[in-house]
Amino acid sequence: AEQTIFLPGASGNGEFWLPVVERLRLTNVDIVDWPGFGTTLGNPRINNLSDLAKMVASKIRQSADLVAQSMGGVVAMLVALTVPKQINHLVLTATSGGIDMERFNASDWQSEHLRNFPDFPSWFIDDHTDLDNRLREITVPTLLIWGDKDPISPLVVGEYLTKRLSNAEMVVIKGGDHFLAKDKADAVADHIARFLRDG
Repeated sequence: AEQTIFLPGASGNGEFWLPVVERLRLTNVDIVDWPGFGTTLGNPRINNLSDLAKMVASKIRQSADLVAQSMGGVVAMLVALTVPKQINHLVLTATSGGIDMERFNASDWQSEHLRNFPDFPSWFIDDHTDLDNRLREITVPTLLIWGDKDPISPLVVGEYLTKRLSNAEMVVIKGGDHFLAKDKADAVADHIARFLRDG
């Protein structure tokens, strides 16, 4: 069965995806936690998003679908850029996609996140991975799932990524905010199931 790898956002906690995973009934699932985030032990070799991407790529046995939330979406895109032949599908929810968010009036979540989670590594706040000029290189079929009530990754970001990626489609979930994959898991799982089947 197809391997599907789920990547969390800045919480670092893969459990974020459990409501969707339970609904999808996939048989070959890897749910990733980020080292050094929350209760997950740190790893001195991981100091930026590219290191996380290497870690994720090392989990791929032959080929995989990547499903990623927010910051995890940037990691998933880095994986797709480094081992494109091993990625079958990308599903990105509420991500920045490694583009400069300031011009899209996105709210600044990082400083509040560090206040709330002072033990988290600060490198991911300082990591300014810029993929804007490389988006065209990502040719993997990509599904972008956005909520229309997300101040952290506004709808215009998803629309921009859809235009810039070579092979992307976007769905918008009404009333969804940044955590729509957890709060609107039924709708999100339905879209993912269709895309992985037909995409």
